[in-house]
Amino acid sequence: MPKADPIISIVVVFFAAVFFGCAAAPPRPVEFSLSRLEEADAIILKIWSDFLPPFEAWPARLQLSSSGEKTREYLQCLTVSSLCYFPRSLPGLEKALSEAGFLLLNSNISREEMGSTCYLRLEAAPGLAYRFEFHQAIKGRLALIIDDVGYTLANKELLLNLDYPITLAILPRLSRSLAWNQLARRHGYEIFLHFPLEAINPDTDIGPGGLLRSAPAAEISQVLDLNLKSVPDAVGVNNHMGSVFTAHTEAMRTFLEELRRRDLVFVDSLTTPATATPSVARRVGIPFAVRDIFLDHENREEVIVQQFQRLRAQALREGRAVAIGHYRRMTLEILARLFPLLAEDGLQVVPASELVR
Repeated sequence: MPKADPIISIVVVFFAAVFFGCAAAPPRPVEFSLSRLEEADAIILKIWSDFLPPFEAWPARLQLSSSGEKTREYLQCLTVSSLCYFPRSLPGLEKALSEAGFLLLNSNISREEMGSTCYLRLEAAPGLAYRFEFHQAIKGRLALIIDDVGYTLANKELLLNLDYPITLAILPRLSRSLAWNQLARRHGYEIFLHFPLEAINPDTDIGPGGLLRSAPAAEISQVLDLNLKSVPDAVGVNNHMGSVFTAHTEAMRTFLEELRRRDLVFVDSLTTPATATPSVARRVGIPFAVRDIFLDHENREEVIVQQFQRLRAQALREGRAVAIGHYRRMTLEILARLFPLLAEDGLQVVPASELVR
């Protein structure tokens, strides 16, 4: 039997030692960089600066896992302003964290009558997880519908800078109706079709896309479909004028049945105390609400401020309130000034569709 070449033997022994030695070597410990947690804190504080306490008031993080485990996890629990509406605010936060290289592991929102909690869990780095719990107390919820959107784009920045989950009621078939539908969708606002209905004054021009109480069912269905083409992202309807139409039981029954067939909710602007909406809506089985407060029935600052205070009081007293304002410069400027005050009361602004019954 031939002898093995000594040089080959040495090479085989060397590589075997390297291979088996590496296989048997214990894994290197994972190195944790807690600076990534601080980076996540900074992003969250920046994106939600209006809703969070200053950083120096944050509690210390809790370490949930021991230092010897392969994955180390930390928890941060924070109190958030009632004005942080998680369904609207969370996507922007998640986007900012993702762009900074954080991997979103999961998130969810738990909503109750007296508060909400948002849970967010990130992978900050390999082997390093960071979990957040954002808690908020809520003493009442209110919805604000901005009526008569669609005539013009003037002052649009005033409206778009109201970064709250308000509802825009867009009139159909106007020169700017579809443009406002696209703007509202892009900026995350809820959209209603502001439907023109017959007014008590027969000389009143209710505008394009309007209905009279005498309209047959086929016409109501056809007009509704045409109106929705100019406001295609509407999830609900509220009436423009309508002091005669909404008081007419048979007209309202047909109208609300058509809305229900299209899965639309209805908010009665309450242009007449004789409205038939509550009784008809219950029979038809459509989710509905009735306006509680008109903010700007008079276009004067002292009136708007007074009505806003009434809105705050009702939301606190009853836990809910629905208000309507109009697409006017003064109204928008006052709302920008007064909205932050709602946090003092623990009140939250929500889309109008959340307050239908």
